[in-house]
Amino acid sequence: FLPNHWWHQFEQPFEQTASLNVWSYEAPDTPPVSLRDKRMRGIAIQNFMEAKMVELFKNKAGVLLKVLADPAKRASKKGAQEKLLQKANASLFETAENGRRWVSSAAVPETRLLAIVFARAIFGK
Repeated sequence: FLPNHWWHQFEQPFEQTASLNVWSYEAPDTPPVSLRDKRMRGIAIQNFMEAKMVELFKNKAGVLLKVLADPAKRASKKGAQEKLLQKANASLFETAENGRRWVSSAAVPETRLLAIVFARAIFGK
């Protein structure tokens, strides 16, 4: 495979130098480089998987990607998936607890005001 407009020069000290110029154009039906190069296909697949993980798991994707990045540790440790789920569950509970504390720290309006807001929402007055 020679890339489009490929050029190369051969040099050796104290000897004659040669250059090779190959001017070529890719055919219209030539597949993109990402499909021709096996290494680029692998990187494209990894990038796609990472993007989907982040899309699905949001800020918890880092924990999952860390486990997926080291298959030797994953294979050697039994229950790695269970530990991962326990960590994710603990972080969810921690987030819920922090949210509960934040809401309970807010000033509570008077009951009379809550009734007025409710009545306006229901009856439109």
